[in-house]
Amino acid sequence: MVVLLPLCVLVARLWVDANHHLAEAAVAAQHADEQATRARVEALGRAARLGLPFGPAATARRELAALGRQGADGAWIELRASILATRWLLTTDAPLLDEANHAIAELRARRVLDQRRTSRIPDVDVQQQTAIELALLCNVREPSRGLGVLALAGLALFVFGIARACGGQRRYALVGGVGFVLFVVGLAHA
Repeated sequence: MVVLLPLCVLVARLWVDANHHLAEAAVAAQHADEQATRARVEALGRAARLGLPFGPAATARRELAALGRQGADGAWIELRASILATRWLLTTDAPLLDEANHAIAELRARRVLDQRRTSRIPDVDVQQQTAIELALLCNVREPSRGLGVLALAGLALFVFGIARACGGQRRYALVGGVGFVLFVVGLAHA
């Protein structure tokens, strides 16, 4: 019960905040200018970063992907950032991450080739440059499941130890301290 109540409050807060950002995006969608599109992409990016793999965050990611397919500036970058920012034990929306990586690689390759043309550096094929950019984007370390589990176990030990220590059994304070250290180490290196 000690863990369940704060967890429910956290999920509810994430849900409300994500819905708020989705509402901001809906207001921005009513306008057709570039500034409104940029505001919509930013609001959807904030909603998508709010971590739940379901509900408003998933809706925001789908809308970002649709905007990216329509050519909205920054949509693919926001989508990729939100997926990478919220993964911990597993990568949700891996197909969307792959699609975003390919789109960003193509955009970056065209920008690099345009810069090379203006500086008179010999041209490279667009496909070769896209492959180079894609390799750079995909060079992201996967989260460690073992360290993620260690962090969860540390959090459980921390809550257990502190709850017992507050209940009058002071010897469990050390268990809470060890749990906190395990949580921080697991989270930092996962």
